[in-house]
Amino acid sequence: MGYGPYETMSRFHHYMVLLYVLLAPGHDNISAKLLKIVSPVISTHLSTIFNTCVDKSPFPSACKLAEVTPGYKRGQDTDKSNYRPLSVLSSFGKVFEDLMLTQMVPVNKIILHPVISAYWPGYGCQDVLLNITSSILQVL
Repeated sequence: MGYGPYETMSRFHHYMVLLYVLLAPGHDNISAKLLKIVSPVISTHLSTIFNTCVDKSPFPSACKLAEVTPGYKRGQDTDKSNYRPLSVLSSFGKVFEDLMLTQMVPVNKIILHPVISAYWPGYGCQDVLLNITSSILQVL
């Protein structure tokens, strides 16, 4: 028995068309531009793979791989603390993650308390602090 909702070929095609083409390709060297071009042909197959992954719970290990390079922030360029890691994921992994997110957000709204800020887009620590402050002021 599957968890659904299942992703359709048209939704896969939609997400592949939305990929930002100027990003570097991941370890597989498949660019987002190429995915956009071939998406009408491969969307059906990718949606089948994705739906199988959702049903059986494995996330493809190839989508987990990232090329990590140091990115300069500011300050002395010889100081290693002035660099941050930049992870370049495969384009397939980006599409899989976006589709997973669209399936997880409705579930998270049901099972997670609304003040948990880590899982809500656009909701951060300052919102939690404002909520706490507001609750304290109501009690006073």
